[in-house]
Amino acid sequence: MSLIPADRVGLSQAADADCVAPAFPLLAKGGQRHGFSLVEALLTIAVLAVIGVGGVAYYRNYAKTSELEEARKSIIFDLRQAQAKAIASEDASHWGIRFVNAAGSDYYENFSTTDYIGRTVKETIYLPGSMTFAAPTMDVIFDRLHGTTNPNRLITIQSEGRAQDITVTTNGNIY
Repeated sequence: MSLIPADRVGLSQAADADCVAPAFPLLAKGGQRHGFSLVEALLTIAVLAVIGVGGVAYYRNYAKTSELEEARKSIIFDLRQAQAKAIASEDASHWGIRFVNAAGSDYYENFSTTDYIGRTVKETIYLPGSMTFAAPTMDVIFDRLHGTTNPNRLITIQSEGRAQDITVTTNGNIY
């Protein structure tokens, strides 16, 4: 028997074939395969890529819809705040919101007014990202002490083919 290291001995030279690792690791005794073929690996990667692309598209749609819904909730909150200030007769004024459909980025202003003509802007809020108001500039003014408005108003915010509506009725309901 020779003193050759086991990692340099071929199968034909080894005294005991079970002591030496086979020359082809994917083939074991009896010709059985262990591992994956190139086609199987590529097919698995392709399936995972399709699932990943679908997941990214779904997430993007979900994120945009959520962002639009959050903007809607924020506007409804601000409308209700203006209505509450009008009912409380804060600053002895009517309170309202002006929705501005501007060329660059749309925004709305919280304001007070005593005569429906002049207004004192208290805050300006810009819509996030690619959101816009569907209608041109409009005012929603709540009457002092009553919190009603005239006429009914429909505010639509839109983004990338999606839209959310906000309705303000003459008796002051906001939804």
